[in-house]
Amino acid sequence: LFLIGSAYAEFNCTQFIHTNNILEVQDAFVSCYIPSMFAIPTRSGDIRTCTPTIHGTSFHMATLDRINFYRILTNVPLVREDPLLTELSGWGALIIAASGIESHVVTPGWPCYTVEGSLALQNSVVQTGYWGPSGIDFFISDQGINNIRVGHRRALINPRLQTVGLGLQTGITSAQSIWIINSWFNHSRPVFPECTAFPTPGYFPHRLLPSSRLWS
Repeated sequence: LFLIGSAYAEFNCTQFIHTNNILEVQDAFVSCYIPSMFAIPTRSGDIRTCTPTIHGTSFHMATLDRINFYRILTNVPLVREDPLLTELSGWGALIIAASGIESHVVTPGWPCYTVEGSLALQNSVVQTGYWGPSGIDFFISDQGINNIRVGHRRALINPRLQTVGLGLQTGITSAQSIWIINSWFNHSRPVFPECTAFPTPGYFPHRLLPSSRLWS
């Protein structure tokens, strides 16, 4: 898709991408996707003391940027981080990282259990083994026999979604809990676009084609 060595201009990462324009898609990929590939994880949390990772780091911001890249690619409005939801999601990610088990339902017997973490996991997309920007890529690809409906992808590029919480943690395994449920129920769908396709019509970055081979 992209021409090696071709010139590009810095793209405004808050505007929609016109996917019928190959140069605009290329510029957006270089300016808005690639920088988040180099974000350095902050390993401030500790499952031994049940301490969640500190939020507000550049790695967290890169994770939000990765979500919003997929949203401008599919022409849906940007989302913002809600600090309260992020705090709750951090407790959820801590439970998953401490246990090494991916689940939306946890009980007081789980390592590092908290009521806040339990609530977050019930309202989040959750994963183990991936976190941060690469974890968002994994959500968008939506691999796995139980993800045939690409529910994680649909949630993250839902046009009505406005706020998210970002819970990131390392432990027995890396874990990610992104609060998305209930944050769009009271919002009407934007008039544009009429539908949200992925991969998008027109030009599309080849490396972002879903490895799950599930198109939506």
